[in-house]
Amino acid sequence: MAGENSDFHTMQRRNMIFVCGEDDPSTFEQDDLAPALPLPSLDATLERYYDCLKPFGTQEELKTSRATIEAFRNGIGGKLQAILEKKAQSEKNWVAKYWEDYAYLCLRMPLLPFCGMIHPFNLPSAGIPETPEMALKTTAWMFHHIIEFWKLLRQERVKSGSTSAAPLTSFLHRRLYNSCRLPGEKMDSIWSAFKTEKEGDCPSHSIILYQGRMFVFDCVDEKGDILSPQQYLAVFTAVKDIVTREKKPGDCVGVLTSDDRTNWAVNRKRLLDMSSNNRKVLELIDSGVVVINLDDQCPSDYSEAVADIMGGDLVQRWSDKSLNYVSFANGKIGCVGEHTCFDGTIAVHLSSFLLESLSSGPEPDWKDAKPLQKPPIELIFDLDECLRDEITRMKTVARKHKLAVGVDYSQFMDFGKEVIKAEKIHPDSFVQLALLLTFHRIHGQFAPTYETALMRNYYRGRTETVRSCSEDAVKWIKCMVDAEASIPAKVKLFKVAAKRQTQLMNDARSGRGIDRHLFALWCIAYENGFEIPKLYDDPLYSRSGGGGNFILSTSTLGFNVCGGCVAPMCLDGYGCFYNILPNSIILITTVFNDSTKTNCKKFTQYFQDSLRKMREILDLDTTSKL
Repeated sequence: MAGENSDFHTMQRRNMIFVCGEDDPSTFEQDDLAPALPLPSLDATLERYYDCLKPFGTQEELKTSRATIEAFRNGIGGKLQAILEKKAQSEKNWVAKYWEDYAYLCLRMPLLPFCGMIHPFNLPSAGIPETPEMALKTTAWMFHHIIEFWKLLRQERVKSGSTSAAPLTSFLHRRLYNSCRLPGEKMDSIWSAFKTEKEGDCPSHSIILYQGRMFVFDCVDEKGDILSPQQYLAVFTAVKDIVTREKKPGDCVGVLTSDDRTNWAVNRKRLLDMSSNNRKVLELIDSGVVVINLDDQCPSDYSEAVADIMGGDLVQRWSDKSLNYVSFANGKIGCVGEHTCFDGTIAVHLSSFLLESLSSGPEPDWKDAKPLQKPPIELIFDLDECLRDEITRMKTVARKHKLAVGVDYSQFMDFGKEVIKAEKIHPDSFVQLALLLTFHRIHGQFAPTYETALMRNYYRGRTETVRSCSEDAVKWIKCMVDAEASIPAKVKLFKVAAKRQTQLMNDARSGRGIDRHLFALWCIAYENGFEIPKLYDDPLYSRSGGGGNFILSTSTLGFNVCGGCVAPMCLDGYGCFYNILPNSIILITTVFNDSTKTNCKKFTQYFQDSLRKMREILDLDTTSKL
């Protein structure tokens, strides 16, 4: 009885965090009420932009950039701003469609391994061993809660969350399930079959991929109730048994979804045109709740797990889907989120719910086996010789993709949020400065740095860029690497730089960022057939990160173990994604293995050393606190 009582209270705690109470607004209630995204004045953005150039240019280069900025301000810039202001009068979010179309849907590169958001699950943190014996059981147990979250969303009972300033919108949650990115020859599109219960029926089937074969099964019973973990286990076991027993090669069509988007668009059209069976199969995949990937790989650690999810056995991924859950044979689990459909905060929200659910409830009684009520049904494509050749070609390409991205997952155990906050420094600013210092110590340069700022407190808001490499950060780094500089001088400059970083984040979240504004002005010029302004050709524009040239692409994923990552933005860049726990810091670093300049393991080592050096100067400082 004591154990049951404990489970009840822990599940109550989970529901308090994630599930709407009677007095809470429903999940999507705030979306249309959210304030419009602010549009900064042209003057304000251009001044902030010029400040961002200072760490990257000589006095002569900055003089040239200033002249370019003034010419833009007094010339075409004013015209573009006037068009954008008119757009902002009729659209509550003046950048939303531009961002989705040009930052995501127009990109032609493969979604995996280059664009997908990868989330490894730290199952031991929920008390679950990562063993072969638990692999399918944990997958079934987690899937039960995946469908629970889906049902809560359909009932509009998932808490949206909030910042200190305002509630967060939840419109991106609509594309978490039953959604996909459809390939187009020039531009892709987002398609979703998700509906709330008030809006009508919603597909309730999911797809299983295993050894190139594909199966569909119902996630709920005839009454619409979620199945038990034991029932889902029976489904997954049945698929494994069928494939293992028959030893029949699958058609491996899934590998085509990790091709160049234009190539996949052509091949998908060929599939659609070939038969009504193919159209039905694709409709089932596109509209399914999620895809479960049963993967025979056995990654030895989370670094390998992330790399294998990202670019391992791409025959077992349907890259278009909003969510692919990857269940490895040795008990590790992770997922891929399609980034156009939603941002990392949405994926972390779901991942946090899943880990909290696994740690809150009792483990199912696996001896209480449940018979299969409805066996999974295999989905088989009709293929011609051309498509078979394309699958063969893509298998070769996919093997190269597996080697494209290097990953290092690390956990720094010396200290975490508690020590940093005791110094009256924002933990995120502390880690950002550590990343900047790390890059400079390795490469002897200052890195144009992108940090994600959350903008979901605005109508259809997604993200803004925080350019972390400020003048104050540069001054501090120069002091830190100066053997002659005193400890008090280092500490003083560090606190100024940390305060500046916090201010930059607050500015971005308040609608005073620069990158979405500059991006929208570029889109206005492009859309109206104007000549692209010289501002965007200025060498310091790209050298400071403009046009997606950020060498450090970073994001904080919160204060729990639900981490994730994407590939870097640039060939010679790093992806740095971190979680700040009370007494430790998790960092996932990604690099492109083709780069001759980057090394993710070296970056991790220097990062951890930088954290220690930063704490050391704070501990040694005997001057009065600022």
